[in-house]
Amino acid sequence: MTETQRIDLRDMPMEPRHELLFRTIFGLQPGQAAEITNDHDPSHLSERLATEHPGRFTWTWLERGPDAWRFRLDCLAEGAAAAG
Repeated sequence: MTETQRIDLRDMPMEPRHELLFRTIFGLQPGQAAEITNDHDPSHLSERLATEHPGRFTWTWLERGPDAWRFRLDCLAEGAAAAG
């Protein structure tokens, strides 16, 4: 069974929000997942991960606005730890 972390970024200020988001994403190990809730469309993040870390994550939309955007990232492979 996949271990899933859940984080809700909606009420956080931007700087700690980004820090938590990237720490969570790049802390995932193969077989782990994160469900992330945000207050705006994070499509740019999906594109960035696909470009900079191809094959490391899968992205699944769970909810697409207008009040919340929720997605699930599953970590499939090891990758270089990178921040922000």
